[in-house]
Parts: sequence; C-alpha cells; structure tokens
Amino acid sequence: MRGRRFRPGTVALREIKKYQKMTRLMIPKAPFQAVVREVTEGLAPGLRMQATAVLALQEAAESYLHGLFEDANLCALHAGRVTLMLKDLQLARRLRTISDPGTNKDPNNAYKETRMEIQRQEPNATVEMMDVQRYAAQRERGVEMVRGIRHPLREKNKQ
Repeated sequence: MRGRRFRPGTVALREIKKYQKMTRLMIPKAPFQAVVREVTEGLAPGLRMQATAVLALQEAAESYLHGLFEDANLCALHAGRVTLMLKDLQLARRLRTISDPGTNKDPNNAYKETRMEIQRQEPNATVEMMDVQRYAAQRERGVEMVRGIRHPLREKNKQ
C-alpha cells in the first residue's frame, strides 16, 4: 500500500515551519570544519583553530547565507517567480556590494585617490576639472556614479 500523497506545496510549507522553529545549525559541524581546515591549510599551513572559533565562523557563514537566500528569494518574487535561480543569487550579491565588481575598493575612496593623483599632476586643477575627468573615465567604462553608487548608463538600458 502506498503512502498518502499531499498536494503540491503542503510538504514544503510544513518543512518551512519546521526549519523556522529550529535553532540549531543547518550545516553539519564535521563537514563544515573539514572545509574550513582545507581552506586555511592553503593559506597558513599548520594553523590550529579552537572549536569555538570554528563554531563562530559557522554561525557567521550560516547567517550570511540565510540573508543572501532571503534577498535572492525577494528577487525571484519580484521577477514573478517562486523558483529560485542562479541569476537571483547573482543579483542579490551584486545589490549587497557597494564596491566595484572585481575590486575591493570603495568608489568614494577611489574618487579621492583619483583626485589626489590629478592634483599631483596638475597642481592648479580645480574640483570641476577633476569631476569632468572622473565622469569622462566612468562614461568610457559605461558606468556613472551617483553618491558613491554605481548605475549603468541609461542609454545602455534602452537598447
């Protein structure tokens, strides 16, 4: 005799409620510890870590992933889907970062560095000249900065 077949979504909702009630960690400790040891061995061979340090790292990692999946789920819902896709995770990660992709530089800090470099090259340069050069360089890259936040150029969005 076969078991009872539930309607689509019923079991998923039950699992959601179950996992929301849980307070324990979702990733098993041993596999997570193995991954941490593997990564740290590549960075600093022979490094030893306390169990509480690994536990704190796991808490932080799970918290980050939880927030990332929440944001990605909102992206999927905004797109009119209930299925989470890779592009939702990519968009959520991109929206979370303020710095330029591929670098660890803050755009505001990069602007200060560019401004100082221009002042070194042209001591009599004004702020307006620096802004013109800065915006010209950004437009070449296809990006404009508004209050330190990257925005794709509007002409590219119309195509």
